[in-house]
Amino acid sequence: VRTMRRLYGVSTVFVTSDSDSVYPETKPFEEEGFTFLYNRADRSFLEHDWLLEMRLRMALVDRKQVAEATLVDTFLLAACDYLILGLQSGYGRLALSLASAERGHVPPYVSMDYPWMPRFGMSGPRPPWVRWWEE
Repeated sequence: VRTMRRLYGVSTVFVTSDSDSVYPETKPFEEEGFTFLYNRADRSFLEHDWLLEMRLRMALVDRKQVAEATLVDTFLLAACDYLILGLQSGYGRLALSLASAERGHVPPYVSMDYPWMPRFGMSGPRPPWVRWWEE
């Protein structure tokens, strides 16, 4: 966040997470003049010891509620001017793709885990139109 401020003058940050424990961690940054925005809807249904994907398969959580929360966060994140996200997550990659398509260029972003890769998580032979030697 500090790097984005230094490079681009960013001071307002939209935070999205499936864990409410993230939000108190923003307090020290607020003292530095940052403003944090986040969806204030009840997210308690996302927190659990079991993976969300497992709970969805076992019908232990409302699929519609999870889908709506996911789409809202993804579209709000994609609307941001600068992105700090995880590209291991399909939602992070989708938000970056949507933001890029909307603007016609890749917006400034920082990945907290992996670099952007066009074939992230894919295995097998490359399509014939991919020029792998130029990557």
